[in-house]
Amino acid sequence: MNHDEDWFLMMNERKPNYARSAWVPLFIEEQIETGRYPEIGYADDYFGVGTMLLDADESKDIRLLDWPDVRPSSHRPGFNADGFYSAKSHFSQVHGQYLVFPISDEGKEAPRQVLIDPDLILGLRLHPIGSDWISFRDDRELAIRQASDDAGNVTRVEIRSEYLKDYLAAREMGLAVITLRERKQVFVDRPVFQLSNEESTELMSWSGGIGEIDEYGGSFGSTWTVTVVGRHDVDAREDAPVADYEPEDEELSHRNFETAPGESKRFLISGDLIKREWISPAPNSPRVRGDDPNEVSSFIADAASTRMTSAELEEEPRWRWLTFRPEGITHLLDSEKILLEWWSRQTGCFRYGDKTRVPFGVNPNGLVCIFSKDVIELAPHRQRHFSGHSVAPDGGACEELIQAQMQNQPADTVAPEARILTVRENLNNVFAAQYGNSLFRPNQIVKSIAARTDRFAASNAKELYDLAKDLRRIFVESIDDAFLKSLTTSCPDEHGSIKRIKKLLDDVGQDGRSMTSALAGIHDLRQASAHLPRSSVDASFSLVKVELSDPVLVSAMNMIEAVVDSIDSIAKALEARP
Repeated sequence: MNHDEDWFLMMNERKPNYARSAWVPLFIEEQIETGRYPEIGYADDYFGVGTMLLDADESKDIRLLDWPDVRPSSHRPGFNADGFYSAKSHFSQVHGQYLVFPISDEGKEAPRQVLIDPDLILGLRLHPIGSDWISFRDDRELAIRQASDDAGNVTRVEIRSEYLKDYLAAREMGLAVITLRERKQVFVDRPVFQLSNEESTELMSWSGGIGEIDEYGGSFGSTWTVTVVGRHDVDAREDAPVADYEPEDEELSHRNFETAPGESKRFLISGDLIKREWISPAPNSPRVRGDDPNEVSSFIADAASTRMTSAELEEEPRWRWLTFRPEGITHLLDSEKILLEWWSRQTGCFRYGDKTRVPFGVNPNGLVCIFSKDVIELAPHRQRHFSGHSVAPDGGACEELIQAQMQNQPADTVAPEARILTVRENLNNVFAAQYGNSLFRPNQIVKSIAARTDRFAASNAKELYDLAKDLRRIFVESIDDAFLKSLTTSCPDEHGSIKRIKKLLDDVGQDGRSMTSALAGIHDLRQASAHLPRSSVDASFSLVKVELSDPVLVSAMNMIEAVVDSIDSIAKALEARP
């Protein structure tokens, strides 16, 4: 396929790309070749990016840089009149520094790797994950990424713009980004379009044209005169022959011949684009230099919905408890970057990957309460998240949180979420002790399901059904039905595990129906949204202590508590059987 005029002119590629992009390349070397030069149809598309750090006030010097100044293969240490110089350093009309260092041309079996300046990695406190670099301080956010070709050669290294500009601010430098695109193709006939020889501005230059070549790749119709010079002053019979640098004329021989012109005309169309871009530093450097960020997050501070910035809350001579929608916490947990810990029935903490923790409490209206100091000391991007979910207080603060933080008397209660695996294991042990076998089959998935089973898993009424399904997977689906049937042979075959547990409870003088009602409720709710009429849905929710008029967070907690209380009571009743 022959490319058209636009492909060679590269009009779209001439536009600035990186100053406003989320990702900025530090290195690119990509090439796509089709066929073999100078065969007809041969095409070559090369794209390279080289970069260099310059002092922030020297942005004008970018006009003096050309591709050879940033060409990645030139980054090597060396010596000059002043002695050794670092691979980071560049000396010419412009003095700059490099951030990436390709390792290549060391052997055909060694794919190209790219080293990254350790000052950049350590300054941003990044950690390697495979070929990429992440920031644990920013919740495992990807900061630098690499791409490789099928042969394992690194073809691209890019850094997230926010991180780069933070580093540039700390160094008081900017980044010059020089791109080179070379495109060419061999045509059998002269194309219908024409290409101008050159176009240029201060930051961009394009050159190209249409040339006639022969089957050898030389200029069509041209010939070359070749002179072959030989010398005859070296005696090969000597053990250690030597040759003077400048032999006598009589010891030299000359012969000339002229090459024959090629016979097959074809056309080589080419276009080369060099573009220069400048990446300015950020106004501040909170990551590398520890600057105070300019951005301001604000929070609703009272029942009148008065908003206060982080600075205002910090300077205020009193402490507050801020209130947030539970959906904000759900989004945090869904990102899999936050660990949830429970300290009491209504309190706990969110723990970030860098071990930063945020204590919280849940008030009677299902809103999340957090001590203002714990919010305003978070990193700016974390403050932004909480700011987006800030709401006016309603229903008072969380009493258990106030007890712990102000009265130094943590509540002697337990969150139902923290009891899920405990009561399950206890019931398993009771069955093993009383009946000679565990009730639940071994299931490695149960722990992962339990880890995500908490009141924040249901941010709306529909998700209450999903919460019921997860509770059923933990406490019902993993029951060893064959073993349970062997203990309840008097039950009809069609009876399920819940009715058989009810029978065991009835046999020891307990109210089996009441004690298993919560299990029956989650069993019925597993498909309630699609199949049951509203009256049946309400009845099923009632079995798990859920009133749909309550806040969803409260309903979710009540459901979990009803189920774990049910399992706990079953274990205690069977443990005490005669």
